[in-house]
Amino acid sequence: MSFPRSSRVALLASLAFASNLPAAPLFEVVELAMIDGTSGSLIDGSSGQSVNNAGTVVGSVTLQTGGSYGVTFQNGATAYIGTKNDSLRRYPNWITPGGLIGGSETSRGFLFQTNAYTMMASGTKINAVNDNGLFVGSSGNFAAWGSGTSFNLVLPVTGQPAFEGGILRAVNGAGQMVGEFNRAPSGVYKTGIYRNGGDPILIAPPGGYVSALPNDINASGAFAGQLFTESSGSNGFYCPGINQPLQELSSFVPTALADDGSMVGGTRLYQGGTLYQLSAIVNATGSGWTFEEAYDISPDGRFITGVGYKGAYRRGFLLRPPAATSLPQITATAKSGNILNVDFKGTPGITGWKFRGSTDLVTFPHDLTPALPSPSRPPETTEPS
Repeated sequence: MSFPRSSRVALLASLAFASNLPAAPLFEVVELAMIDGTSGSLIDGSSGQSVNNAGTVVGSVTLQTGGSYGVTFQNGATAYIGTKNDSLRRYPNWITPGGLIGGSETSRGFLFQTNAYTMMASGTKINAVNDNGLFVGSSGNFAAWGSGTSFNLVLPVTGQPAFEGGILRAVNGAGQMVGEFNRAPSGVYKTGIYRNGGDPILIAPPGGYVSALPNDINASGAFAGQLFTESSGSNGFYCPGINQPLQELSSFVPTALADDGSMVGGTRLYQGGTLYQLSAIVNATGSGWTFEEAYDISPDGRFITGVGYKGAYRRGFLLRPPAATSLPQITATAKSGNILNVDFKGTPGITGWKFRGSTDLVTFPHDLTPALPSPSRPPETTEPS
């Protein structure tokens, strides 16, 4: 490549590289597919349900040879939760930062860590757990929480409608829980609930809605979920904390909430004040993917998991930060009059580079890049109202 030297620069002492805008894609896509130790058996279908800050995903797979199993996905390796023979323990719902897994088989909940199961009584379900071993879910038809193998029912208190059932959906490290009461004989559809070690607090929906049902709660006690009218549930909400106003999110329903306020739901990510389509924020590894549903985002907001289609196959996916790229390596330079010729090689996939010149080796203020077509920008993004 040949780059004309700026006539305003008396001496070109050095060069610096700066990547062209727009910034590199936010995520690369990892397919959650093969099972270790099964002679490369292909998976008929897979899904990612929950992901922690280490990028470890829990989910489930169905093999072409038959059978559905709970699994973990980490660094490209897939392993059964326990062993392949633990076939009933196949619906993991949650993984904590410390690696504790909570989930349910057909008829009862379980916890799993360090190759050991804790099985719960029949008729229980575990939706989420924290690193203190506190879990939430349901027992029978009622919302419940517990530790060890004991479940404690969460029931309405005096002054609250006599709801006949419910479920807790999420718990944070401080033990704050969110969920819902349902099937009230008074005709109330469903009501979101919040619990912080005491009686349940009902979550009042904003005007025009009959219920606000939270799906997740983060470390600071912020929670998010779905708003329902009498006929449908098309919008979502975010709330910075109990007894604070709910913020309506138009046409976006968050299923999971990170500690920095990032949220995922459907095929979109809300992060840094912007709502993105997942397909618009992945690099070339997203080729051939159609995203169907994002189920979870890690507490630090760096990883997203869910399910989609890789070609014709339904597959779980992990979105993670792309592998770091290195600056290009200059292989040769030659100066001829007012022209500096620079040969270099760089990382594949980078759309372009800018050359900057310096006369003091400290700052690089002089743009020496020739006028070249700019790389295409990603699709426009919008903010939820």
